Amino acid sequence: PSNIMYYYRWNILRKKFGLNNKYVRNILLLSIISTFAEVVGIGIFYPIIQYVQSDGNLTTLSNESELWLYIVNFFNIIDVDLNLSILLITAFLFFLIRQILSYQFIVYFITIKNLIEKKLRDKMFSLYFDANSEYHDKTPIGLISNLMTAELRSTILGITTPLELITQIIIFISFIPLLLMMSWEVTMVAFFIIVISSLVPGVWIKRSKKVGFDLVNTNNKMSEFLIERLSAPNLSRLTRTEKAELKQFKFFTKNRSYYYTLSNTLQAKASAFLEPVVILLSLSLLYFSITKNIMSLSEIGIYIVILIRLLPISKGVIAKWQRIKSLLGAIKKVDGKCDEMSRESEKDIGCDLFPKKIKGIRFDNVSYRYPMSKKEALSNISFNINSNSLNVIVGPSGSGKSTLIELLPRLRIPDLGTIKIGNTLLNNFTLNSLRKNISFLPQEPKFFDETVMDHIRLGKNDASDEEIYSAANFAGVSSFIDNFENGYCTNVGENGSRLSGGQRKKIDLARVIISESPIIILDEPTSGMDYKSEEDLFNNLGLIKKSTRATIIIISHQLMRVSIADQIIVINDGKVEEIGSHSELIKNGNWYAKSWCSNKGS
Repeated sequence: PSNIMYYYRWNILRKKFGLNNKYVRNILLLSIISTFAEVVGIGIFYPIIQYVQSDGNLTTLSNESELWLYIVNFFNIIDVDLNLSILLITAFLFFLIRQILSYQFIVYFITIKNLIEKKLRDKMFSLYFDANSEYHDKTPIGLISNLMTAELRSTILGITTPLELITQIIIFISFIPLLLMMSWEVTMVAFFIIVISSLVPGVWIKRSKKVGFDLVNTNNKMSEFLIERLSAPNLSRLTRTEKAELKQFKFFTKNRSYYYTLSNTLQAKASAFLEPVVILLSLSLLYFSITKNIMSLSEIGIYIVILIRLLPISKGVIAKWQRIKSLLGAIKKVDGKCDEMSRESEKDIGCDLFPKKIKGIRFDNVSYRYPMSKKEALSNISFNINSNSLNVIVGPSGSGKSTLIELLPRLRIPDLGTIKIGNTLLNNFTLNSLRKNISFLPQEPKFFDETVMDHIRLGKNDASDEEIYSAANFAGVSSFIDNFENGYCTNVGENGSRLSGGQRKKIDLARVIISESPIIILDEPTSGMDYKSEEDLFNNLGLIKKSTRATIIIISHQLMRVSIADQIIVINDGKVEEIGSHSELIKNGNWYAKSWCSNKGS
């Protein structure tokens, strides 16, 4: 019953992961045809030996054997004189056909495995980015990384190995009629011994399943550890935690090595056990057949050749069943994670397209609480932002500024309250059109291994070189680009490793400007910049607003630069503490005024 349930579950999963009926049908068809050619190719040696022993007397052979009667009639129909050469050539042709089909089978099978692996990896990547922000908050990147690499490949093996197992069983079963034809008594005894012997490795196969789950868990933990640590090696040096981290890593690699060794050992035990059983069986049958005069010496020779051919098949059946069990852990983890990400996908309930020109932004009594937190991150937030204005959101660290900004592109959904663009509720816009019209400059820009021009063009795929130069000039890129050996064609390195922090910010700002989005959000745009670069940026913001006609929202802790804003919104402890111009807030004497005076004095 458990095997039937596994087949039912596998049939569902293989379709889910892309191994459709067409692929299965083609694989099995190639296997059946190539197996038939092999069986005939080996089986034809039996009549060849009979032909040699009878000195080529076809009449005698036809009278003594119904098989030979069919052979003679077949060659008469195709008008070919039957002789030893023809029989040997026929045997060779069947083996040649078998090899060609086997080659086609291997190539096709590998192609299918790689194809469904690619599709599944693409699907998981897409599912992860379609998931909501709360899901990203609680899911370690290392776990996703491991599942999408090592465990995904193991999953594909787990899904395709049953097909390999079926092809092995087809080969095994296909030889049984030939063996029965030669001696049904010996075949029944041999078959009984092989079946009984195959039950012995069941203990090791059962344990392989548990080891497989343990290995997946260990790989996940190690991958999580690696992603966290490898991203900041200098921090480990500065905090002097290298030894502790190395000790932890050695613990993971020790466990991983143990489980891999144990898994391979269990497979080796099954293989080592079965081979001497089959060899002993072959020798016993040889002795039994000779002493009891059941088969002639030539028949015994062919019989043993077939048994030896079935030896790797028998081992393969056991090994593949063991592999299936050991890969169940990876299959369960990947399948479960895909289902989980599907459930956690963002809900796009909007149907309106975002307008080319906006008529202001309105937050009305908006509240938000993180799922694992008891306290609200934002509470009853209300304010207006006029179109084509420069707005700065300030406040102490942890006051909720970044959370507030994540509500605008619907990265997070408010628990209470509404947000409107003009007179339209934010939820009424499609996610694609909403986010396409909001350009965001993160505090830590993300770069691919690309050129400066390629990165800026991410903001507008069809941007001309002249548009790129113009946006770069507004962002201040022109102040340093001439120092690069290849100018705008300079490769920035992985994640902008060949750039300073300030240079990364300016190049990414050019990407934002060229997008021509009606809403621009800048998160700490001056972090990593020197005094002169900060001054240049804020001086250019007015020009950027005028040139792009965009509504600009800045998150900043640099109070000395925000006085040029049309509106300053102070967020403190998740609430709007005050709103106004720089001069108005200074008069109020609250957090903003005190921080301004403190920074000015320093």
